[in-house]
Amino acid sequence: MKTINFCFRVNQRFNLKRYRFFEIGTDHYYYDDFANETSVRNMSDACYLEANRMFLDMINKSHESYGSQFYPGRLREIGLGVSYQRMLWKGLFATVEVLPLLKTYVDEDRRRIGNGFKLYTSYHIGYHFSFFKNRFFIEPQIHFQNWFIDTNTPQAFKDIDNRWKNYFLLEPNLYFGVKF
Repeated sequence: MKTINFCFRVNQRFNLKRYRFFEIGTDHYYYDDFANETSVRNMSDACYLEANRMFLDMINKSHESYGSQFYPGRLREIGLGVSYQRMLWKGLFATVEVLPLLKTYVDEDRRRIGNGFKLYTSYHIGYHFSFFKNRFFIEPQIHFQNWFIDTNTPQAFKDIDNRWKNYFLLEPNLYFGVKF
């Protein structure tokens, strides 16, 4: 399966140093490294660092309002899933996904505190729209997901997980792609 990656970047022009008449033939390096470094630093301060400050403020405000929703450590899940899609009628389809996950729990001191298993399942219903001689497609979908099997969760992690249900109903999705 081929994928399409979108890359967003900011372009910055190169600054040239002052080149004097008497430097002709002696100095062939035309770029002003100090000005280039300064302009990149100023741009990152104005764009990226300001956006990061804004996101950090939003996270801190949500913690003040709702309390911490983060785990007391880290959770790593590794798995390989299988899905089956069946065309029901014209563009209408149904999909079933099964993803078994092996979980590793790590506390804030980076010590492993347990291993677990989770079985994630998802059920989709949607419609397939093709465009431009079937080269491009859009698939709006609604799906239901659940994870009824979830074993060996440490109590500190379980306390946070118990705030929510082990299923999620009617999540809308919009998939789009290109056939090669």
